[in-house]
Amino acid sequence: MDLGRIKIFQKYLQERGITKLKEIQPALMEEYKTLLLRTSKPKTVNNNLVLIKAMLNKAVEWKALNSNPLKDVKKLKDTGLRQPRYFTNAEINKLLELAKPLMQKVIKVLLYTGMRRSEFVFLTWEDVDFENKLITVQSKPDSGFHPKSYNPRSIPMHEELEKLLMDLPQNGRYVFDRGNDKPLHTPDYYTDEFGKLLKKADIKGANLHSLRHTFASNLVMGGVDLRTVQELLGHSSVKVTERYAHLSPDHRAKAVEVLNFEV
Repeated sequence: MDLGRIKIFQKYLQERGITKLKEIQPALMEEYKTLLLRTSKPKTVNNNLVLIKAMLNKAVEWKALNSNPLKDVKKLKDTGLRQPRYFTNAEINKLLELAKPLMQKVIKVLLYTGMRRSEFVFLTWEDVDFENKLITVQSKPDSGFHPKSYNPRSIPMHEELEKLLMDLPQNGRYVFDRGNDKPLHTPDYYTDEFGKLLKKADIKGANLHSLRHTFASNLVMGGVDLRTVQELLGHSSVKVTERYAHLSPDHRAKAVEVLNFEV
């Protein structure tokens, strides 16, 4: 997905005759945002902006630029944001009951890590530290993969996840490998298979990314602070994480029970 966005931006730069990084200025980016808005939602435009900013930050890190010329370019206001859809325990149990063995493992890995689908697909055994019980999400330049923010992050390994990973055969470089040091499937494959599973389970309004929402929402409902959740999810700003600060009705009901105004 990111590669497709990069190619579209490259084509736009070529059409504008832009050949140097320093020529990517705020006015150019505002024009590009306006162009994207003709066919895309604000959220999609903002995702493009985040990606381009991240690339320019990397250029600064590599000394190709003195500073990021787009650092002050603001995101569009997205009034269409909805609360993230997360699964109930009953729904999770139903999905695991109906899922085939591979998808059972995929569901559990995503529930216990909150990883994005591409992060899961390109997870290697080198990223799994059984000794310190950590999973690291990091770039794989040779595979063309990088986390959304380009920054690596570590996720503590839950006991159930540790058991699952310990039982997996190490057939290649990737945790889910074809056997020739290549990812077992593409991200789209897992999205499609999970979509079929949702239909079979008669669960609506959700998708594969909802497993990530479930990870985040349950952490927040369990009392984990937003800053920590931000770090675990790899969000560039806690503002993004704040959309997970909703609570289930049952959790809210229990919250008010602590009130006591009797004298």
